[in-house]
Amino acid sequence: MTPVVVPTAQRRLLWVVGLSVVVIAAALLFLWRALPGGHASRPITSLAVLPLESVAGDAEQRSLGDGMTGELITRIAQLGVVRVISRNSAMRFRDSKLTLSEIGRQLGVDALVEGTIEASGGRVKVSAELVRAATEEHVWGRSYERPLENVLALEDEVAEAIAHELGGALTPRAARPAGPDSPAHAPSAAVVQAYLRGRDQYQRWTREAEGRAVGFFDRALSLDSTFAPALAARGTALLMLSVSPDTVAQARAGIERALALDPNLGEAHAARAKFLFELDWNWAEAEREFRRAIELNPNDTDAHHHYSHLLLALGRPDESRREADIMMTLDPLAPASWNHMGWLEYELGNFDRAVALSRKTLELDPNYSVSYEQIADIELARRHWPALRSVLDEMARSGAAVDPAKLRLVDAAQHGRKDEARTLLAHMVSPADVFTMSWTSVAAWHGVFGQRDEAFAALDSGVVSRDYPLMFINFDPAIADLRTDARYAALRRRMRLPE
Repeated sequence: MTPVVVPTAQRRLLWVVGLSVVVIAAALLFLWRALPGGHASRPITSLAVLPLESVAGDAEQRSLGDGMTGELITRIAQLGVVRVISRNSAMRFRDSKLTLSEIGRQLGVDALVEGTIEASGGRVKVSAELVRAATEEHVWGRSYERPLENVLALEDEVAEAIAHELGGALTPRAARPAGPDSPAHAPSAAVVQAYLRGRDQYQRWTREAEGRAVGFFDRALSLDSTFAPALAARGTALLMLSVSPDTVAQARAGIERALALDPNLGEAHAARAKFLFELDWNWAEAEREFRRAIELNPNDTDAHHHYSHLLLALGRPDESRREADIMMTLDPLAPASWNHMGWLEYELGNFDRAVALSRKTLELDPNYSVSYEQIADIELARRHWPALRSVLDEMARSGAAVDPAKLRLVDAAQHGRKDEARTLLAHMVSPADVFTMSWTSVAAWHGVFGQRDEAFAALDSGVVSRDYPLMFINFDPAIADLRTDARYAALRRRMRLPE
């Protein structure tokens, strides 16, 4: 394989990450050696790494600092020593004027790490402080300055020290094997940046955003084809774009390659679990893979998120809610966390609560269009046609795409025009859309007009194309009217869903 030549400016993040892991690792060791008496004797069980500030203030070092912050969060989270707030929530406090105690309150953590970076003249300086959130008490602080060429060796030495201090609790992946071709070798700055930008897009849950996510993952892999996290993430993003045979084959191959490169990568096990869940409907194996992913990285928000989906599909709502609560604890300011909570309340028939949570999502991000769609689903289930039309109009005003046919369907439902609805629905299910559309939604609309034969034909198509919402037919309020039909029980048996 031809080696990738990474420009000096792009290598800085790799070097700075190494130095910063030294700083943060020392802070973690301090947590485990807290002095008796006073505030220091209270165990610190949760931590947030705030965006590291660039002393120089230029765009290049600011960008490198953002990427480094994400990499630090990932590496610390994999240690499993403390609960670590996800990057999505932590990054919201870049340039924040809030006090540290208020930031800690909003994130629900015991402690915060804040710091600065400066790279110049062949050297890197990292300064960091560990602060108790409630009291803003300075617990620990130190500055490091090193030549760039010595940083990787320092990173490995500190990782070994942490493993020794915690009695071997360091995960196998966190202790990086030697050698440039090892599966978990440190990535370049450009690889990390592209991967993190892809992750940000992936969590928006729209086909347009997933397309952008795949583009960023492709960019990361063009620079480092053995970067397993990008391979795994690309596989899951592809499945949001389409479940055509070609796309499914690509996704499966990428996820399996990620696992082959790094068998202890929690994200790869979570990706495999999601594939087994959504495409193979292998419920038992999917659950084993989710459990393994969480064992490897208890702080993986996505693993808890999608495991919550699986548990609801299997008819275990209390356990599903438990995983949703963990997701919220790990990522309390991420739109995806609030949107998932709203989805869960919707599936369980708690409509007012579901709308409130979806509205909270839109407060965090007014362009999070999937929450508009979620509110629309709620109003469809309630048969509140003016409210449904209103939220679709609101969605359009936000800049999101709204199918004009759906607006006409709402009008047809409000005025009882069944023949027009049948024509509109027939137009929406063109063969070109067979692997990208929601057949369960089509079935729900047929149910509105009492067209049960057409509704079950749509659900049959959903079985073939592995329509995602179909897995929740035991709960989905939008198709509640169809569950009295004998064909519903037969459909559930085909999917091997529990009673």
